[in-house]
Parts: sequence; structure tokens; C-alpha cells
Amino acid sequence: MTLADWGFGMDRFQLKILVQDYLKRIDPFKDGIPGKDWITGFEKRWRENLRRRVAENLPKNRTEACSKEVLQDFYSKLNNSIKRLQLQRKPQNTFNCDETGLQTDCRVQKILCRKGFANPHKVVGSTTKSTYTVLVCCSATGEYLPLYINYKGLHLY
Repeated sequence: MTLADWGFGMDRFQLKILVQDYLKRIDPFKDGIPGKDWITGFEKRWRENLRRRVAENLPKNRTEACSKEVLQDFYSKLNNSIKRLQLQRKPQNTFNCDETGLQTDCRVQKILCRKGFANPHKVVGSTTKSTYTVLVCCSATGEYLPLYINYKGLHLY
């Protein structure tokens, strides 16, 4: 559960390898690895605390970009910019943008994580699949700008 909280959730195979390593000297399983019956029993024993959920891949560089220091620096610079540009009472001139990436990689991997964990993710070195980005922008008064969609390639066919 702690590993999943940290972004390193284990799937069934990784859990079996962990147990194999732990029990190697004590009570080896058939072929040296726990079988399907053991993993099913494990999940039943821990059903009040663990769930298998679909994990979203999260590149390592994105996890490092969201440290406490980075966020404090961002909000300090944002506050200075708002004061410098005198935007405190001009919500029509204050916009927020957000983007979402739609990946062509549709593989689903379920990991074991704490029951009730809202957004399980698995840290990966990088993603090699194509990503289409959708950017949404809205003012503080609720006025939306047109969507911006970024496709891979020079031409949209």
C-alpha cells in the first residue's frame, strides 16, 4: 500500500516475486514462486485494505516537477506577477489553462493499492506512445476560449 501511495504500485507478478524473494529460504513454493491460488487467497485476506485498480502511467520527470519547493516557487512568482500587473480586481483579464494528454497506448495494468485510493498511478521511465494534447483556457469570470488540440505531425489528415 505504501509503494502504491508513492507511485510504485505492484502488479500481481511483482507481488509474487517479492514474496518469492522473502520466502526463498523459509518455504519455497512450486517452481520457487507463489501460484494463482496463493495470490487469490492473498487478495481475499487483504480485501478490506487492498484493491486491484487500473494504473495510469506517470513519467518520472512529472513526479519530480511537483515537489513542495517547485510549487512554492510557482505560487511566489504568480503572486508577484498578479501584483506587478495589478490584476487583483480584474477577473476578466485573469485566465487559467489546463491540458490533458490522450495517449494511443491503451494497455491496462491493474496494480494493488490502498482501498479507496482515488487515482492510482505507476511511475514509468518515459512514455513511447503518441500523445494528443487538448488545452482548455477559461477566465476567472467563466469565459472560455476555443479548445486547442495539438496533434502529432505537420498535417492533420
